[in-house]
Amino acid sequence: MALWIIENATEITEQEGVTVYQNTIIENNKIYLIRVFVNQHKTPALIITAYKTSKI
Repeated sequence: MALWIIENATEITEQEGVTVYQNTIIENNKIYLIRVFVNQHKTPALIITAYKTSKI
């Protein structure tokens, strides 16, 4: 799921050297926001964390 969000992000922001990719998904008829935090300074890039929330 995290790689799909990175490849299909609807919004990309940079915060303190960390790139944040986000997109929404529909699961069980409910909309969720998924955010994936990536450290681009590492080689290869390192996913720091990812989370899903329904609080949009």
